[in-house]
Amino acid sequence: MREGATPRPAGASPGRPPPARPRRPAGPRREPRQGRELGRSRRVRTWPKVREREWVTIWRMSATVNLRPVLESDLPMLALLRTDPVEASVFGWNGFRDNSDLYRAFAEGTMLTADGGRLVVVADGQPVGVVSWHQVRTAPSSFTWNMGIALLAAGRGHGHGTTAQRQLVEYLFAHTQANRVEACTEAENLAEQRSLEKAGFQREGVRRGSAFRDGRWRDMVVYALVRTDVLGDGR
Repeated sequence: MREGATPRPAGASPGRPPPARPRRPAGPRREPRQGRELGRSRRVRTWPKVREREWVTIWRMSATVNLRPVLESDLPMLALLRTDPVEASVFGWNGFRDNSDLYRAFAEGTMLTADGGRLVVVADGQPVGVVSWHQVRTAPSSFTWNMGIALLAAGRGHGHGTTAQRQLVEYLFAHTQANRVEACTEAENLAEQRSLEKAGFQREGVRRGSAFRDGRWRDMVVYALVRTDVLGDGR
């Protein structure tokens, strides 16, 4: 063979083409991947089946955000949301506090009562905050729920607050006879105001100088929903 010539494959004769490679047997035709949209090949996420537990009831209305009762493992997170300036946020930081009441309430089983309660916000399987509510008596025979939310820094900015607050409203209307759920936030807390409005709350007014934080009194914006706003005239 001269220099620079291409080596001849084994079994090939001079002047003849090399033998064809044997083809693999054709397998079953593959179906196109599911979940392609807008030219993207990402699979559609589905929420995994939740393991059934007798002592935990999960209120789920979103594929990524759930509400569930407080577990003992959640207590450090609840304490952090009250005592850490970063995790509590500017609007939730009210100075260092004694958190023994949290552990005592859990030990005594008073995290959920007829007058109010707390539920943990779970996003993508991880606890990221807490929602709470309590009664505000409006007449001898009636009351309204006042609700609030606190999210860890890592849980903010993803829409979890909007979803959790909407879920809590529907939970309260489904399991109590209250006709009204309200929420108050500082006039400067524009992010929470947007979150409440996205959750369906209506802005009703401003309570001037009604909350003290960081050395001065703050105006609070009042938002509310009534039962017919959520469930219609038939409920």
